[in-house]
Amino acid sequence: MIDMPKRGYSSKYQPQERAYYMRARTTIIKNEIELCCTKCGIDERIEIHHKNLDITDNSIENLQPLCKNCHYDLHNGIIV
Repeated sequence: MIDMPKRGYSSKYQPQERAYYMRARTTIIKNEIELCCTKCGIDERIEIHHKNLDITDNSIENLQPLCKNCHYDLHNGIIV
């Protein structure tokens, strides 16, 4: 296994998953959904959260724009 430099990625992150996240972002943009956090409202460092945790499910109903901090908090049980 290749050691990845720490850049804010989860320890479970696999480089090949990047394509799924890029497709999710493209889906959000194509559906003209604003790229701002649905929790705190900021528009910086936006990531796309998969609500059902299945990164292959890029249906619009499964995607939620979140800032990096809110996304981290959500996955760590800090916010709901």
